[in-house]
Amino acid sequence: MSGARRFGGAHSPGGAPAGGRGGFSGLRLKWFSFRVLGLRLAPTPLIFSAIWGMATADLLQILWSAGGWAALMLAAKLTGDGMKAQDAYDERIVARPPAFPRKLTAAALTALAIGAVAFLSGAAAAPLAIFYGAVAGAAHVFAFGPDPMRAKGGAGITPVDLDRVATKLEEAERVVEETAKAAAALRDRALEGRIDRLAYAARDILKEIAEDPRDMARARRFLSVHLVGLRDATLQYANASAKGATEGLRGPYEALLADLEGSFAKTRQSLMAEDQTALEIEIEVLRGRLQQEGAR
Repeated sequence: MSGARRFGGAHSPGGAPAGGRGGFSGLRLKWFSFRVLGLRLAPTPLIFSAIWGMATADLLQILWSAGGWAALMLAAKLTGDGMKAQDAYDERIVARPPAFPRKLTAAALTALAIGAVAFLSGAAAAPLAIFYGAVAGAAHVFAFGPDPMRAKGGAGITPVDLDRVATKLEEAERVVEETAKAAAALRDRALEGRIDRLAYAARDILKEIAEDPRDMARARRFLSVHLVGLRDATLQYANASAKGATEGLRGPYEALLADLEGSFAKTRQSLMAEDQTALEIEIEVLRGRLQQEGAR
C-alpha cells in the first residue's frame, strides 16, 4: 500500500471532480520528527555520568543520572505521542481534543528532571535549580506548543452529536488503516493498487462527512457495511494468502472489490448531489430575498 501523502484534485487518484468540495488527506506518511529525536539524544551525557558513578561507587550520582535520563526519555516519548495526536487533530475537520495532555505533561516532567539533576548534581543551589527547571519547561512549551484543548468542527450541531460524529469517523479511519495494513501483506501489486484506490475513495467520503456531519445518516450503509466488509474480506484474503491457500478465492475477491468500487463511487456522488441540491436551494432563497428587497 502506498504510504505517500496525496493532495486531492481532479487529476489525483480518486480525486474530487470539478465542483466537489476538494481533496482529502490521503494515506499518512510514517511519522517522524527531528525535534523529538533531539529530545531523545539530549540526555545521553547522563548515561556516561551514571557509568562514571558506577566506576566510582557513587550511589547518589548513579541515582540522579539514571533517574534524570529515564525521566527525560519518558518526556521525549510523551512529546512524540503528543505531536502525533496534534497532527491527527489538525488533519481532521471534526475532532475531539486528546484525552490526555501529553505535551504539557512532558513539559512538566522535563522541568522536574532538569531541576532535580541540577540540584542533586551540585551544579546549582535550590533556587537556581528551580529556575533552570522552569526555563526548561517553558522552552518545551514554546518549542512544541500545548495540547489541543477544545473540540473542533461540526458547526451548528450539539456537543453530543459532535462527539458521536467524531467517534464514528475515528472508527472508520481505523478500519481504513487496518485494510491498508492487510493489503500491504498481500505482496500483489495489482490487488494492492485496487485497494489503494478504494482507500483513497473511502477517505474522500470520510472528508465529505466531516465537512457536513449531516451526511453521516446518508452514509450509514457505507460506514457499517461497505467499509467494514472491505476490511474483513481483505484480512481474510491476506490470511489465506499467507498460508498459500488463495486458489479459487482470487476471482470472488476481485468481484467484491469491483462491487465496492461501484458502491463507493455511488456513495460519494450521492453525498455531492445532496450538497449541490442544498446549495441550489440556498441560492434560490437568497435570490427571492434580494428580489423582495429590490421591490420595496
